[in-house]
Amino acid sequence: DWTRATVHGAIVVYPKIGTTYPFPKPHKEYVVII
Repeated sequence: DWTRATVHGAIVVYPKIGTTYPFPKPHKEYVVII
């Protein structure tokens, strides 16, 4: 059953190449591990 799936790994979100973040640039990057 796909609704009981487990996700493992890191999620890293970057803006598209050539664009900037839609908010002030963060001071530091954090990797969220689920």
